[in-house]
Amino acid sequence: MAVVSWSVRLLLLSQLALLFQLADSAKTGRLLVAPGPREMLKEELDKDKRPNLNLKLEISKKTAPKMQSWEKDIVKSDKWIVLSTKRNPTAAVKAMVEQKGWNVLVVATKGASPSWQLKGCIYLSLERQRELGFGVTKYLPKDSYTRKVIGYLFALRHGAKVIFDTDDNTEVLKGAGLDSKPLSNAFFLKSGARVGPKTLVYSPTMSKPKGRTDRIFTRNVNAHFGQPNTWARGYPVQDIAVGVFPTNYTKAGEDVHAYIQVMMANGDPDLDAIFRQTRKPVKKVIDFEFDATAPSVVLPPGVVAPINALSTLFHKEAFWALGLPPNKNDHIPDVWRGYVAQKLLGDIGGQVAFLPPMLYQNSRRRNVEDDYSLQHSIYYKTGALIEYLDAWTAPSGNIQERLLALVVDLAKEGFYTKGDALFTEAFMNDLNSLGYTPEDTVVKDRKNIHGKKATFRHRNLQTSFAVPPVASSICANILLIVVFSSENQYAGIEAHRSLYAKRFTVVFYGPKADSSLGVEGFENPAGVFLHRAVVSAIKANEKKDFDGYLYLNGDALLNYPHVLNVMDPRKIWVVSMKKHEQKGVSIDSPPSADWGHAEYGVKSLQSGFDRVPTEYTSRMESAFGKAKSVVMSKADVGYIPRRFGKHFVELASTFHVAYEIAMPTMLRLLSGNPRDVQPFPHKCKYLKGDENEFSVKPFDTILRPVKYNGDQSKSMKTFKAWAEDRFFAACA
Repeated sequence: MAVVSWSVRLLLLSQLALLFQLADSAKTGRLLVAPGPREMLKEELDKDKRPNLNLKLEISKKTAPKMQSWEKDIVKSDKWIVLSTKRNPTAAVKAMVEQKGWNVLVVATKGASPSWQLKGCIYLSLERQRELGFGVTKYLPKDSYTRKVIGYLFALRHGAKVIFDTDDNTEVLKGAGLDSKPLSNAFFLKSGARVGPKTLVYSPTMSKPKGRTDRIFTRNVNAHFGQPNTWARGYPVQDIAVGVFPTNYTKAGEDVHAYIQVMMANGDPDLDAIFRQTRKPVKKVIDFEFDATAPSVVLPPGVVAPINALSTLFHKEAFWALGLPPNKNDHIPDVWRGYVAQKLLGDIGGQVAFLPPMLYQNSRRRNVEDDYSLQHSIYYKTGALIEYLDAWTAPSGNIQERLLALVVDLAKEGFYTKGDALFTEAFMNDLNSLGYTPEDTVVKDRKNIHGKKATFRHRNLQTSFAVPPVASSICANILLIVVFSSENQYAGIEAHRSLYAKRFTVVFYGPKADSSLGVEGFENPAGVFLHRAVVSAIKANEKKDFDGYLYLNGDALLNYPHVLNVMDPRKIWVVSMKKHEQKGVSIDSPPSADWGHAEYGVKSLQSGFDRVPTEYTSRMESAFGKAKSVVMSKADVGYIPRRFGKHFVELASTFHVAYEIAMPTMLRLLSGNPRDVQPFPHKCKYLKGDENEFSVKPFDTILRPVKYNGDQSKSMKTFKAWAEDRFFAACA
């Protein structure tokens, strides 16, 4: 079986640190350090911004399209299940048909057979969709699930009061006593979408994440249902490591109206590609169970969560929120629809409820590489979208007019397009033509959302594989400093860049500057002062918003997905030492006169020790067991948190010794608190003999030495092959 390309697989972590930019080498020839995430995001949105967008849209009363002759045979129902497909009837669709009291509507997309047929289903072929004559049709791509919008309108015309929005991979669970519980009993279907007596609401006093002042923020609903280390597609990446829901709740008050209800789904649910690529072992299958005993939970005002088009029920009061603005990227419409809906739902006194699982999803046929590529905009822009919604003020008017105004403003800001705004106008007009009239004004008398205080502690359920907690390193904004000891290593720059640059901001240093390659030069006599490059990088980027500085020897390859899972970015990372290396070597009585290096070893320390600040020399005895002592060990990699950056620069200015002494010694002296230091698991795989004949283990962290022999293109190709097909793949 071919190994999945890790140049894509591993770089999916890019949006957790956000992207960096390269300067136009033809103009400056330099690698530019990325601006902070917010600035980067603004630049990205500015590219899409349409400053001349001048839309004067309005919602008007139009005559409904003429009913087709074949529609007369449709049996009206107030409960509809709507899904799209291009495949023959799946087991999931067949299971939906068995649900009594529901009309099942299947909307064809490009590739679906015109003769598609399943007893108990209503099928809208592409031709029949066109015949219906709805205004939205011309905006909807034929190969997109957004064609379901035509199905929503069709269901409304034929009596729908609730619509369950799903797909052909989602089926009703059977077994464990659930097979006798019809879908109708799982949702809150009573008039006004009133919830059951056991339903909880997150407490209005629950604390926000530290440093957050925004009024709207996301929380991970998966935690409430027993899976705190997973997160749904569309969850903002900057919130992944924030933490789980608190345990303080209230009972649902009398004014809770769950007009939108999301049911959790077991199996392989709608998790995002970052989770799939960083938390799931390559050979394992996702088969999760959410807590079926957890009570339904309602989000209070100011708290939002991702809502998809796979397991969500809409009451008629929220049909205005069903629109799916078409996008070339199918991962965006339903997620952004959900956030926009949550911004406005409170205006009509509505809430979103999340319900225990009674569904099973199977997403295993997905190509996760494609998922990551397609979810790029979700990772990159969703946080900014929520921030914009937080600040947006609704104009006067009914809920449809407010929605249209919001979509137009989002188009002006570059989130949506002019086409999305025109689609929304058409959808509102189609709804009106069918006699849909939502509530007109803000509801001011529905204040009793919270009842008495309640406590619920979520469980942490077992899964088909162990899911580790989200490490804060995954989301850290880290500057990676790749240091080359010789110019012949420059042959590997493009390979290094392609492997690391989308996860980290990367800077390159070498013995000679090369603007065409983006390499900064630094003073490195005898090729042993590699730590000076770290000093230069810290000084050059001290005003940038980095959490820390990660140093890597240019002839080493770092298995950073594993490293970021186990290391803490708040601590100093020092390569683990062997027992004999941990004992300090006295500067005054070294084992030999040329210990460490003939010219830049202990001799250099003896002559310059007086320059080392007392603050650091006083720590030597506790760190190394002897006063006035140093250590020597491997120094392929090291990490300095931002708060220790200035201390490192100060100390390095006095250590004119080889980096195998300087790095391990200085890193241990940066702090007087041993808890500030974390041993780096230096499980190094050394290349010997035939460079293509080696095996690595999952927890190997370093591969070296990477040699650059022969012509440059061949060297880079060989280097990338190591990373993509062997080292990273084996360490997944």
